[in-house]
Amino acid sequence: MTTITMDLNTFLTPLRIEFPTWKFLDGVAYTAIIAELSSINETLKTMCHEILSPAKLENRITALRQAVDAGESVDFEQAIAFAEEIEREYGRAREQVMSSFNVIEQNTAKKFPEKSSQVEEIRADMLHTLNEAIEELRALRFQLMALEAQAEHDDTGIVLKSPEDVRNLFLSFS
Repeated sequence: MTTITMDLNTFLTPLRIEFPTWKFLDGVAYTAIIAELSSINETLKTMCHEILSPAKLENRITALRQAVDAGESVDFEQAIAFAEEIEREYGRAREQVMSSFNVIEQNTAKKFPEKSSQVEEIRADMLHTLNEAIEELRALRFQLMALEAQAEHDDTGIVLKSPEDVRNLFLSFS
């Protein structure tokens, strides 16, 4: 089988996803194509769940909160930069996965046009999984920024608690 292979080393967990290419689709029955795509989708879901489970992310935030409360020095800039880089890596992975999947989807639609809706469903599910992972990473990064602001809060600055506060602050500059 000819494949497109993606190696992602995310959170020190290697992931390898192999997509069947056009030559593979040429001689394979529709059910085998769906089984392969479903397997790839499940691998992706498992990977995202294991790495980005809400419990694991919350444990990371809790550990940082405890360190701040204990008076330990926390390098928030490094943690935020790391979270942002992982978020971008997932964004790049999403583009690669969807690009490869689009080729498979187009070729499958040519060969099995009457059954293309099932492939579209798998594609939509896969895109949803990747988008959720990116949103979780973004939420983690924002939590880190909020924790950094809380840790560095010295009661000397303006506290903006609502969109109205932000609007009033900017209106005060005019």
